[in-house]
Amino acid sequence: MLDPEGFLQQQIAKLRRRMDTLRFEKHNHMINNIIFELATGRRKNMDDLSPEVIDDVKLQVNKRLKSVRERITKLRAQGEASSMVMAPEAAIEPPLCFDLNEVAPLDDSSRE
Repeated sequence: MLDPEGFLQQQIAKLRRRMDTLRFEKHNHMINNIIFELATGRRKNMDDLSPEVIDDVKLQVNKRLKSVRERITKLRAQGEASSMVMAPEAAIEPPLCFDLNEVAPLDDSSRE
């Protein structure tokens, strides 16, 4: 059994770990938000950011680029492997087209 002081020390340590985790998550959300703003044109530059934040943005962008490149490479490899097997050709029917300006015919049986 812990004495009250030991219990409080344990709780403080637990809350500090939780606070560190939340700070890390908040920082990641901020970096992702900056990247999103840059990508959508809401943010024109990074002049108002600290050099540390700019470095973190660059690092995150490079991680994402690497991930996309790896995915493209993987999909290309799968595409090359699957292109050797010919898929059976199925008849492709044109989609139904509706003229929204055309008046729909009324069914006489629904009027009764």
